Amino acid sequence: MRQTWLILIVIGLLCAACGAAGEPSPTATLVVLPTPPATRPPTASPPPVDTPLPAPSNTRPPTAELTLGGLRQTSAIGTYCWRNLDDVAAGVGLCLDVFGILTPREPLAVPSGPLTAQFALPLAEPPTSAALWVYPAAGEPSAVAGGETLAWPPPATDSIPLPLEVSPTVELNLADGVYVLALFVQWQSVGDVMYGYLVQVGDPQPTPQSAGAEPPATCPAAGADETLYLDPAGRFCLLYPARFRTGDVTADRVNLSGPPLDASVEPVFALLTIEVLGPSDGRALAAVVDSYLAGAAVAGAPMVDRQPAQWGGEPAELLSGLPGLPPSRQLIVIHAATVYHVALLPYDVTALPALPDVEDVWAVVSQSFTFLNPP
Repeated sequence: MRQTWLILIVIGLLCAACGAAGEPSPTATLVVLPTPPATRPPTASPPPVDTPLPAPSNTRPPTAELTLGGLRQTSAIGTYCWRNLDDVAAGVGLCLDVFGILTPREPLAVPSGPLTAQFALPLAEPPTSAALWVYPAAGEPSAVAGGETLAWPPPATDSIPLPLEVSPTVELNLADGVYVLALFVQWQSVGDVMYGYLVQVGDPQPTPQSAGAEPPATCPAAGADETLYLDPAGRFCLLYPARFRTGDVTADRVNLSGPPLDASVEPVFALLTIEVLGPSDGRALAAVVDSYLAGAAVAGAPMVDRQPAQWGGEPAELLSGLPGLPPSRQLIVIHAATVYHVALLPYDVTALPALPDVEDVWAVVSQSFTFLNPP
């Protein structure tokens, strides 16, 4: 259990995807941590200060490396409480709480059969406690940090205790599949951290998107700085900037996330989401938009602007000025009696670093979007 903190300074983190359902919502707290244990050399008490403490520059834990089947993966960093390594004696640190377990986006592919997992911890001193959870990567993760990291539901299984060594090992014998490895490590003098890894054991199963052959001839050809995306259900295809990543791909949804634009825990980045809302049930486009706005509780909002548009060769309505943070541009279109919803964010002049990416992804996707199933 962590000891009582003396000073709390809450840091609000703004993320472009913070309004999306299922996204983790981390909170960071700058704290003065308890005095180090008596086993450390005593230090003089610092004089009182009348001004707020500056954010320490080295309060994020270093990563830890996993070696499995002769291959290596660097951890993602989730929840932690960590002292400033530049001045441990001062006791100033940062605590960050993240929902779920964060892992790298791409799994570490290892062969089937028994394997020895070795963790290279970042500190020269052994930890005071270490535990490992291994569980199937089930469900749809949320993409964070510009899509470079995935957030998985927390484990519901018992942990495996690890040797208290700087490079602990554990034997694993897993069936073929994708697994989350969650490693919790604590050092009494420094703090604690939850590391996350993503591992593919055996041959990966083909996904609907990768199982098909060549994309239909009606799909646009990707340029040098573009990537082709084919809907898993074969309903549409599009191009997007190659620097973007796909995430949260389900049967009815895909996120296109731009690169992170700052070095914060939850950086600003451009995000374009395409979602299939369901059948139109014979309703006209205007009636569908009315229903959508009513369901979003913004039907009477005076700032909502509805403009006619085109999307994939179909009439659409472009919506702007909807309440909520971050501000967004949204579009609704009907094709083959199916309602599609497109959202782009942050769409606001206050998010200046993201505007070039926001404008670029909208231009590339909107100009290349192609419906595949017949109208």
